[in-house]
This record gives sequence, structure tokens and C-alpha cells, in this order.
Amino acid sequence: MDPIAQRWLDLQCRYSAHIVQAVVMMGAPGTTEYLPMACWPSDRPYAQELAARATRLLAQPAPFDLHMEPLDGGETSVACPILAGGRCFGMIIATLDSQAPGVVDETSRAMRWGCEWFAWLARERRTLRGQDARPLGLVELLAVALKSENFEQAVQQVADALRERLGCSRVCIGMVEAGHARAAGMSGTRAGEHIRGVTRPMEKAMDEAADQQATVCIGAGAPDAGLVSAAHRRLLDEHALVCACSIPMIHNGEVVAAVTCEFTAAPGLDSGSLQFCEQAALLLGPVLALKRGPARAPRRLALGRLTRRGKAIAAGAAVALLALCLLPGSYEVSSPAVVQSDSKQLLVAAVDGYVASASARPGDRVARGDLLARLDDRDLLLEQQQWQARKNQLNKSYNNALGSLDRAEINIVKAQLDQAQAQLALLQNQLARTSIKAPFDGVIVTGDLTQSLGAPVKRGDLLYEVAPAQQYRLRLKVDERDITGLALGQRGAVRLASLPGSELDFEVGRITPVSATEEGKHFFYVEAHLDGVDQGQLSPGMTGIARVHVGERSYLWIWFHRAFDRARLWYWRVQA
Repeated sequence: MDPIAQRWLDLQCRYSAHIVQAVVMMGAPGTTEYLPMACWPSDRPYAQELAARATRLLAQPAPFDLHMEPLDGGETSVACPILAGGRCFGMIIATLDSQAPGVVDETSRAMRWGCEWFAWLARERRTLRGQDARPLGLVELLAVALKSENFEQAVQQVADALRERLGCSRVCIGMVEAGHARAAGMSGTRAGEHIRGVTRPMEKAMDEAADQQATVCIGAGAPDAGLVSAAHRRLLDEHALVCACSIPMIHNGEVVAAVTCEFTAAPGLDSGSLQFCEQAALLLGPVLALKRGPARAPRRLALGRLTRRGKAIAAGAAVALLALCLLPGSYEVSSPAVVQSDSKQLLVAAVDGYVASASARPGDRVARGDLLARLDDRDLLLEQQQWQARKNQLNKSYNNALGSLDRAEINIVKAQLDQAQAQLALLQNQLARTSIKAPFDGVIVTGDLTQSLGAPVKRGDLLYEVAPAQQYRLRLKVDERDITGLALGQRGAVRLASLPGSELDFEVGRITPVSATEEGKHFFYVEAHLDGVDQGQLSPGMTGIARVHVGERSYLWIWFHRAFDRARLWYWRVQA
């Protein structure tokens, strides 16, 4: 087994979660002798059937790019040749635990890229083995990029490794998006740390290299390649550098990323280090593009993996949603509602006095003439007795004056007698009004004197409010944003909190033109008449939710008209 091949296969299989087992077969081009150089999992002997299948494929006279074959048990065999210079040096063959097209395509693409890297490493290992230790550094750099858990960590660790390998002051790696480089990681920082503010000059330098698709290097020891280097010169001046170098990373003919290296001390970047940087960029470009793919566009990948049936379902759902937005629906205005009586009778104290007794409480149903409460009448009775005695005395005086035929005395006593008679009538009326009685059949709305026995009351104090029974109306509290849609005669329904299982129909009868403010919101009160309702089950003060049918509107308007109204008001305000 070859250690380099084994290490590469381990990284390749760990990245692809659906690989069950894999074998790398290597041999001389043009021969039929291919031997297993690595297997995965490495702690078990390689599968003989995989090696036999690879040998059979390698024996074919015509070269192939990729071979996929479904197996029993829902598995798939994927084989990818290792080509260099148009000749086949070997093959990686793997068994997948799935036959899903998306899984097979994704794993096959990763294996094809991996074979390209492995073929390049094989060539570099053969040609540069005797020069220095840089091929080993490239392998380690590749391992750092592949073993990282996510894209941010891969960029950060590669930047740190390049800085340590080149001995420069700082390394920044940027990914190209919409023709511009955006810093993704910088040496000496944590993965995912916000670095955009300090890397803008470096991003401009990377844009310069990416636009020209060539290495731009200026400063100590840098050759003059005749390229545009204005951004690099500004970078040199702003950061007080000795040398600056930017190298594009190309994958499939497109610049996917770029790396910028800064040197603050001599001798700068020599030709050997520059060659290493270019080789590293060539090697790491596909790796970073592969790492970035899942994190960059999960939605695009998910849509790409949809089957034809799934796409049809998604299109049907979109059409149904559009139709639902355009179809007309019933627009209704909802608001809080309360049950009120059509009229109320106020019962007040006719005289000053004290509460002697009380039996009625709010909510009690009473009949006409029922005694609700009684005021203390002892003072009035004493005063009545006093005036009755006065009247008897005046009657005697009046008879004596008649007997003596004293006309003047008769007139005086007659006036005093009329005064006593009027006072007695007033007292009699006040005594009658000390008994508080129900004026009609109805319900006690307010007033509870059972807790105020013996308390003093003054003439005119409110004692009870009585509402007629079975004569109710609704009062709706409509938000000012919805009041313009309401009109007289519109129909609606209300559900009361005490009767949640039944709807009571009503008709809008009156819209008050004056608004009220509660908790910072403005409302208008709307009165409605209940139709065909057994009002015996209602009581004043019941609350619920009312819905008034305004008309037909599209569902799009019903759902978003308030947002549109707020936007129009905001636009009108900012126009000034």
C-alpha cells in the first residue's frame, strides 16, 4: 500500500458520506498489471470484488471518463480513471449505499475532481521529488483544506498554513462573486470573524489579479511582468509593505478565488516561493469551490435535486397559490361588540334620608311594581303627625270664626288651613316615594344598595338603573382603518362570549361620526339591531366579536390591504 494514496483516499471517502468501501488501483499505462495501492476503510482488507471489477474495466481498450453500475441491495458502483497526459495510470472504484441520482452525481463529481488532484500530485511527486520538500508541503496543504469541517474553517486554516510556509506577514483569501473578490478568510483571525473592514485594499488587489487572470507581484525581488498593478501599489503604500503578491485560483476555466500575500520584511518573495504559491493556487481552487458549494447555494442544490414529479408538484402549488390570491373572497370587518338596552330608566332618591332596606341587585329581573328598596320614613311620619295636629287645631279655629261671623278671621284661618292641607299632601307624596319600585318589567343594570344599608342618601342620588327586558341592541367598536367600508343596512353576525356556539344576526343601523380613543387607538361606535333573536337569553353588558360583511374582494387585497395603506401613508409623508 502507498501512504500518499492511502491518505488521499481517506480524505476522499470521509468527505463523501455515502461511500461504503473504495479501492485505488495503480499500474503502468498500456499494461494489464494494476495493483491495489489503497483501500477504504483502511482497517479492513480491501474487497476482492471491487478489485476484480476495476481490473475488468481497466482492461477495456477504449478509455472512459466515468462508469456507474447499479448493484443489488440498492447500492451503486462508481469507477473513475486516474488520467495524466491522456494515459490511464489507475482507477478509484467505490460502492455507494444509494441509487438516488442526486447522491450518485454528487459523489461522482467529487471523485472526478479528486482523481484530477491525485494525478497532478503523482506527476509532481515524480518530477519534483529530487528538487526540494515543496511537493510534501502541497500535499499537507491539500490535507488541511480537505479535512476541515466547513468552508470558513478550510479558508482560515489554508491562510494560516500559507503564511507559515511562505514566512509572510499576512495572507488573505477571497472568493469571487459577481466579478468581485470578497474576503473569506485571513491569517491570524478566527474562522467566520468579520474582516471586511480591514481587507478592502486587499480585495481590490485580488480583483486586479482576477480580472487579468494572472499573478500580479510587485516589490522586492518581484519580476516586472508588464501587468496592471495600481491596486497593488496602493496596497504597498497603505500597509507599508516590502512586497505584495496576488494569485488567482482557476477552476473549470473560471476564476473562483484569489489569494493575496503581504511581506513587511526583506527579502520578500523569491522565485521558488512564487512557484509554490501558483501551484498551491492551482491545487486549492477546485477544493475551495467544492467546499463552498454546499454552504453557498443550498436552495439551488435542493431545487436541482428535485425530481420531475417534485417540480410538477411545486409548479402546481405555485399556480394554486397565485389563483388563490386572485380569486374573490368575502371581506368582513371584525370588531368587539357589547349588548346594550334600547332605553334605561333611572331611579333616584326623592328625599334626603337613609337606606332602610334593599332587595334588588344588578342582573335581577323585576316586574312592574316590585319593591326594590325602601328609605327610612320615620322623620316624615313625625312631620306628618305634626301637620295633622296643626290642621285639626285650624279646623276648630275656623269653626269658631264662622260662629262669630268674623269675616277677617275666617279668611286668615282659611288660608292657614289650606297651607296645612298642602303640606300634608306633600308629605304623603314623599312618604310614597320612600318606597323604590320597578317602573316596568325589566332588568336591574346598575345599583346595589344591599351593601349600603343605613347609608345616607341625598335628594337626586342615583339608586338604580332599570332596562326594559328583551329590548337590546349591539354597539360595535370599529377601528378607524375599517370604518370607511361600513354603511347602513349591511348585515353581519356576532358571537358572544357567553354563547360561543351560536351566531346572532344583526343589521347596521347607525354609525356615529365622533371617534373615541382607547389605549392610543381610535375607534368609531356603530349601533346595530338584532334580528330574529330570542332576546330572553341576552343580558346587557354581554361582550363578543362581531363581523360585518362588507363585500367581495380578492384574497390578495384582503390579506395585504392594510400593509398597502400603511405604505401609501408613509410615502405621502416622506414626499414632503
